[in-house]
Amino acid sequence: MIKEPMVEEDEFEEGKFEEDVYTEKGREELVENDEISDAEEGFVQGFEEEEKLTECANCKKILVTGDFVEKEIDGDIVRFCSGGCAEEYTISKKKKK
Repeated sequence: MIKEPMVEEDEFEEGKFEEDVYTEKGREELVENDEISDAEEGFVQGFEEEEKLTECANCKKILVTGDFVEKEIDGDIVRFCSGGCAEEYTISKKKKK
């Protein structure tokens, strides 16, 4: 889900609204004015992108690196943390059918 900024850029430039840490433009302004650090900006940006994280379809472990197993199941690409989880998931899916 993409979050839309609450104000238009023109209103931001005219100073009608204070910087908002929850918008990209606001974070840039706050960093430029030394009101937040680069680390704080990165934290908020990472928090907003959290929904993009992928988890293992079997054990629900968050897959934070590119080290995962992909398998096509019923026409869908499914990701797993290991070959063992992929096998367990496949077996349990077959039992449910």
